[in-house]
Amino acid sequence: MSSVLTLDPGAGNTGWAYWPSLSLDGDAQAPLEFDVWKTRGTWLAKVIAQTRHLRDFVEEAPETQIVIEGTETWLTSSRTIAAATRGDVNKLAFLVGALYVVAERAADEPPRVVKPSEWKGQMGKGAVDARIKRRLGKRYPAHASDAVGLGLWLQGKL
Repeated sequence: MSSVLTLDPGAGNTGWAYWPSLSLDGDAQAPLEFDVWKTRGTWLAKVIAQTRHLRDFVEEAPETQIVIEGTETWLTSSRTIAAATRGDVNKLAFLVGALYVVAERAADEPPRVVKPSEWKGQMGKGAVDARIKRRLGKRYPAHASDAVGLGLWLQGKL
């Protein structure tokens, strides 16, 4: 598999993890690099800053496969319902779309969007973090941990 950049978009911060190559064979591979793109300002300024971070990254490695965690509404979740009333779900969907467009234009391969239920099922943040620690022996910062978990899922190791 080519190099892979996984993204966990958020309204203010986007977690990311990068693997120069991913193998489905052997042990789980930790990302070579990971971090969180932290942004400030208005919501639109945050979207612009995050898309610039992605563009700059892809310019350095255009052969990278970009995998973005998409959005999903859980009607039974009070957290999701509260976020929906504030417009957060729409903002997140817009951000995912903006990141997708940047990745589609800048990267050699078309980006892939994966819904949370597809890669982590019903697992909460604590369960995902525990599995990452078991597989890789370390914890990752908030936002970056979901990007790492998404990469482990791509390897079939989550």
